[in-house]
Amino acid sequence: MTIRANDLETLHDFAFSAMARAAHNALEVRPIALAILGGIMWRAEPDSITIKYNEGKLANELMWTSITDKEYSCRYNDQSGSLEIRGQKNNGVPLYVFTAATSLKDVEQIFSAL
Repeated sequence: MTIRANDLETLHDFAFSAMARAAHNALEVRPIALAILGGIMWRAEPDSITIKYNEGKLANELMWTSITDKEYSCRYNDQSGSLEIRGQKNNGVPLYVFTAATSLKDVEQIFSAL
């Protein structure tokens, strides 16, 4: 099940959940998670952000349509402790993988191209 994230409360709940999950990983991707959430808010078409729910709880995935009309998803990978951006039409292959080593400049350049 997915829900539209049309309000700050829904986005807050997702960000809170994502930050809590990332707190348990040794690579510490929390600062990058904040940058990615900001990038999504910057580049997403209004009213296009949706969040997956699994068994009544927020899942690890947020989807959106960029201002260039391409569909993307962002998910936290528990196994690698990284954040991944995937295209919705490429069978789930990560287009970009973000870790604690990813610079903010790299995040900005990636989102500028989406």
